[in-house]
Amino acid sequence: MLKEITIKSSENLPADLGQIAECMFFYEKVNLITDFGFFIRLIQANQVYSFLELMKSNGLNVFITDNFFAFGNSKITPDWNNIVLVSNAAHLSQFERLERMVIETTGRRGYGRRLTSKIIDNSSPYENKAEVMDHVQEDFEDIIYMKKAIAHSANEYDVKGIGKIYSELVEFNLKKVNGGILLKSNINVELIESREGQRPFDNITILGNVLNTRADANIAAEFQSDLLTSNVNTLLMEYKVNDILARSSKNRTSINNFSKLYLPNGKPIRDAINSKERSLTEFMKLLEKAEKFKTWLNNFNGDQDILKEYYNAVSRESWVDNLPAKGFRWTIFTGSGILADIAADGGVGTLIGLGLSIGDTFLLDKMIKGWQPNTFIDNELAKFLMKKE
Repeated sequence: MLKEITIKSSENLPADLGQIAECMFFYEKVNLITDFGFFIRLIQANQVYSFLELMKSNGLNVFITDNFFAFGNSKITPDWNNIVLVSNAAHLSQFERLERMVIETTGRRGYGRRLTSKIIDNSSPYENKAEVMDHVQEDFEDIIYMKKAIAHSANEYDVKGIGKIYSELVEFNLKKVNGGILLKSNINVELIESREGQRPFDNITILGNVLNTRADANIAAEFQSDLLTSNVNTLLMEYKVNDILARSSKNRTSINNFSKLYLPNGKPIRDAINSKERSLTEFMKLLEKAEKFKTWLNNFNGDQDILKEYYNAVSRESWVDNLPAKGFRWTIFTGSGILADIAADGGVGTLIGLGLSIGDTFLLDKMIKGWQPNTFIDNELAKFLMKKE
């Protein structure tokens, strides 16, 4: 028997009883996260009391959402949308809100109260997390992911004359404006027709899939279980997880190779700490000096390799390298007064006052060229990693 699975049921993706029952057969435990609409549909289908018996069993845990994600739009600015987390109105309890809905559906007040009591007693409240919205904003900045989200969302519909849209051919522009976003793509919505039960295809379809995928990932992590969700959300989550694992593996390999090639004796920082050759106090001092180096690292995107970028940075010629000869450079700078300007920015003037000779022009070169990542590696980090005598 499989261990545990979580099913999320909503208005856009309602779970059916057969689906829940099948999961209960194969899994030791099933978590169902749903809204009040699920129970109203059961009442209308005369299946609510049968489901109540399932709720009482040990194999099913039912959670009823106390809030929900929604999209706001603007009549003034077309294609503008923002994500909001909506709490239930009037600060009513779950019991009071569900009771109202049951009474409105059945017209029977006493029946509504009794049925609501049984549902609430056999379920638990669940709150969607506001942090999901922050992570979705990060997802919007992932170009490859967004291309896949647009393509997968469209391919769930009937794409006339094309059959399938490939993410590699998708082009889009996404801007963050006034707390929301403006999304435009090269998808021709006139060619995309809804199938039975589908809402018309638009930006909300795409953004909703990105949002729900992130919310699903949060639920899977929270419950530490398998997750049953839509085809689109499954594909996007699969890409996201694979992308994270692949990037993590690639970055770890890159860091290991960098350590072997560029650090003294190929010793990783990890070894220096674990062997107690260096203390955490010493490491904290190193971090304080690493600001420029870390800023340089943060400029990379996920596809860049630290080994390659470091080599490019330290081997790239500067404008100084294009001047004739080191001695001639010294003459040019001292004769033209340019050196004084450089001194104001880098402290070269102090060295001139101490009598810097032509034989020391290699030092002048380093100052003129400015900071490079090997400045930190060859000095501060090298000192940190060198074994104490």
